[in-house]
Amino acid sequence: MNNYFIIGRTNVGKSYLFNLFSKQKKNLSIDNPHTTVDIIKQKITSKNFAINLYDSPGVDDLISLKKLLIKFRDLKLKNLIFIYVVKNDYNQTDIDLSKKIHSLNYPIYLYLNGKIIENNIIHNLYNHEFRYNENGFSSIYKTILSDNSNLVVTSNRVTKKISIFGKENTGKSTFFNKLINNDLSLTHKALHTTRDPVEWTVNFKEIDFNFVDTAGFIRSKSKRKRGVLESLSINQSKQSIHSADLIILMLDSKSESRLDLSLIGELQKKNKPFMILVNKIDLIKDKSSYEKVFLEHLSKQHNFFSSLNIYFISALKISRNKILNIIYNKIKKPFDFKTSYLNKIAKSMNSELTRLTNKSKAFKIFYITAFTVNNKNYFKIFSNFKQKDIKPNIRTFIRKMLIKELSLKGESFKVIYN
Repeated sequence: MNNYFIIGRTNVGKSYLFNLFSKQKKNLSIDNPHTTVDIIKQKITSKNFAINLYDSPGVDDLISLKKLLIKFRDLKLKNLIFIYVVKNDYNQTDIDLSKKIHSLNYPIYLYLNGKIIENNIIHNLYNHEFRYNENGFSSIYKTILSDNSNLVVTSNRVTKKISIFGKENTGKSTFFNKLINNDLSLTHKALHTTRDPVEWTVNFKEIDFNFVDTAGFIRSKSKRKRGVLESLSINQSKQSIHSADLIILMLDSKSESRLDLSLIGELQKKNKPFMILVNKIDLIKDKSSYEKVFLEHLSKQHNFFSSLNIYFISALKISRNKILNIIYNKIKKPFDFKTSYLNKIAKSMNSELTRLTNKSKAFKIFYITAFTVNNKNYFKIFSNFKQKDIKPNIRTFIRKMLIKELSLKGESFKVIYN
């Protein structure tokens, strides 16, 4: 499959051209310099062809171009074609940048965005030239169509979209880069580093995981949330979550807040599979105590123990293979059960439990929740008995009923009582 990189100086309309191609994904395209800070990928398909299209940060000198080319090299992509965008004037910088790309034997398509004096253009640097005011997009689209009409790639592999979501500076981009094994997404201590959703596909076992790094969610009371760039970025994040097969909510273990609980609640309302990663656990001294307090806090504030999947990790230290296996198991063998169905099981259990316990005080289940912590599965039984008073035959009966009703034969889980 051919890979087309849109490249050019700052604020020449690269993202606008990217958006013309892409009907599904719209990058931020506003009249501010350095709006695009990451390499943004989109697979463009039609009945006749399929390509990968990339938007890129502006390059205004050979040094910034060299850094960008190193990123391209690290992506280990084949069949690279550059679309060089120029707006209003074609100057010596454009010549120098185009010469550098040409010297590496990459094909270059020149896209002239606006009225440009052609006397300065070195035509032999470019394989094709297109002008915006002369149906330029239509022309470049037809050329790419012609180039790729016989290169359609078909695949029987399953594709799953995984969106990484959370507050700012929780480590989403660091985690994303670990997953794709490349520093594709920009990481920085500054707030709102990620703006456009950054995507990359990872082939793992029989599944193609399409991971998406989204812009950090901003507190509702923050003045920055009303900024044009920030509000557009957040809207993009919400759209990415809406289309995801699995949502990964990233929390910061060093920065708990009400917003964490609010985000968990919002994700539960969406009725989509999601998992919670509590990041930077390596910065916590007493990890076991922290995890216990965190879970108790979550349990007291809300009835969140309803098929929650919680993992305490360090995005910097966790092995890539381990986290990919966790995500794979979440997709293939989800430990997810609707609260309404668990309550239905509890109701049917209670009639039988009355027979098994003393008539003076029958064992009664109020409700059941299911959750995963650090890859270990649990059912929590809320009943009218204290844990120490529950007899072995009751425990055995409840476990067997859960296995039968939820088809859990061979699955590992623990039953705890409250």
